[in-house]
Amino acid sequence: MGRVLGEVALPALPVPPPVHERIDAERYLGTYSADVFDLTVSQDDDHRIWIEQVPKGIFAKMGGRVERTELVHYRDGMLIPVEADRGMHMPHTFLDDDGTGHALYLHLSRDVRRAGA
Repeated sequence: MGRVLGEVALPALPVPPPVHERIDAERYLGTYSADVFDLTVSQDDDHRIWIEQVPKGIFAKMGGRVERTELVHYRDGMLIPVEADRGMHMPHTFLDDDGTGHALYLHLSRDVRRAGA
């Protein structure tokens, strides 16, 4: 744990749990869309959860590539990547309800709204 100004302890960065609990991810499944990418959350037959990021707009023009990452259950309403990205495991928080039982937003340092199922 690091210290700021020698007195305040910083919390440890989040990491995935050592045992990956398989969950029903139905509430999270679907596509969330921003100006620069679409994020599609899916679950395979083995109950592994995946997020695929497809660049669009300026990100696509800059040569962005499709990225696919496995996510696991972290806390209620939250998934976390199995593999670190730039040394961190960024929690993915699913917020609100779209009226059909699915999350309306995926929060990753900013809210990305559900675009469709």
